[in-house]
Amino acid sequence: MNTKHALDGLLQNKFLTLPAYERLLGELCPLNAGAWLSARLLMAASVFILAGVICFFAANWQHLGQVFKLGLPLAGLLACGAGAWYKGVQTAAGQAFGFGAGVLIGVFLAVFGQVFQTGAFVHQLFGPWCLLLVPLALLLRNKWFWLMPVYVGAIYWISKSSSWNPTWPLWYGFNGLFIAAWVLAEVFGRRRVRVFSRFLWVPFSGFNFCVALIERFSSTHEWAFLIGALAFAAAALVYAWYSKDLVLWAWNAFMLAGLGSMWVVSLNGLTLYFLICALLFTVAGGAVAWAWPRLREDKHHE
Repeated sequence: MNTKHALDGLLQNKFLTLPAYERLLGELCPLNAGAWLSARLLMAASVFILAGVICFFAANWQHLGQVFKLGLPLAGLLACGAGAWYKGVQTAAGQAFGFGAGVLIGVFLAVFGQVFQTGAFVHQLFGPWCLLLVPLALLLRNKWFWLMPVYVGAIYWISKSSSWNPTWPLWYGFNGLFIAAWVLAEVFGRRRVRVFSRFLWVPFSGFNFCVALIERFSSTHEWAFLIGALAFAAAALVYAWYSKDLVLWAWNAFMLAGLGSMWVVSLNGLTLYFLICALLFTVAGGAVAWAWPRLREDKHHE
């Protein structure tokens, strides 16, 4: 019988409290350090290989014939599909092959557009890529893979809806979508899914930061998007303290420092600006250092 599965069942049926579950899980199912390290090294190797493939195409584009340009991504897709089928999508190797296939889909679409000169806009690459990633995500059944179509879809939406001029419908729609996704992961997910929900803040915060940056340098008299980003980051900081989430606390503390740096960019004197920016990020780092032992202590007393 799978001990972890039994403990999960007891937790779900409320026969165990969460602290008791975590204690028993550590005692009865100790973490295999070798397996943990092997999985992380496999992940890192996959990222480096995929980055090497993309850099290879970028560096040798002019010297590759059309057969190689189209054939190499397709061969990579077939190899990843065969590897995922052979290893099984439930294994770490099969998941790595699946992630590779997701990236190579985008590479092939980009190469196809360049070879045949389709004249498509940038967002017309990310739209089909996002749609093709969805069935792959359903096959892999990996919550982390879902971040890929989420990020690609975010790029599609931004590049299609805005020509470097942020609008309120785009701002409300984008933020509403990611807040809804984050709430679903937080409220309906298990405790481990909360780790996943943090990564939803990457496009969410990145979007707000970029929109505030564009607004700040395109019009010196408009601050609405910057104020909105500051409000979101401050609210997230409060929630991070309430939920005892140090990662979310640190992320939004430095987000506030970055937004504050944009706020004072109009000050006269470059030295003064950099001193204020250094002070803001020092305060953010100090806030993280101050919160770290307190949040850990709160978790131990739950």
